[in-house]
Amino acid sequence: MGLDIQRKEVEGGRENSVTAHLEPREGNQGMGNSMTLMQAKLSELMREISEECYCAGWLIDLEYDLWEMLLGGRRDYGMGHVSEESIEIMRGLSKLLGGWVVWDDGVGGEQWVSMPVWLSMVSVRKIAKRRQL
Repeated sequence: MGLDIQRKEVEGGRENSVTAHLEPREGNQGMGNSMTLMQAKLSELMREISEECYCAGWLIDLEYDLWEMLLGGRRDYGMGHVSEESIEIMRGLSKLLGGWVVWDDGVGGEQWVSMPVWLSMVSVRKIAKRRQL
């Protein structure tokens, strides 16, 4: 079972079609909990971005930073730039699967959370940041 994400780009008046195909890998090596293969694929992409841009397996607040990018925020990140293709894949997986991946110190690794839980976490974080100002 794989997932195809397709999008069209226009460059110099020419239309190009970009397709990303995700094929789930076997197992959940390094996961702090039991995730489905597609949830693990999202987690893997998030970790790869952290490694490429910060040389860190899972940068503190990575999940929040990437979420902001999905909402249209800046894609410059550390020593790199998060591609539109990566944004589209993360957005597609999150929507398809109905949640997001977070770091959980309690399990010492990535944890899958449902979308209602994730949106609640984002709201709580925003309120806490406002109080710090």
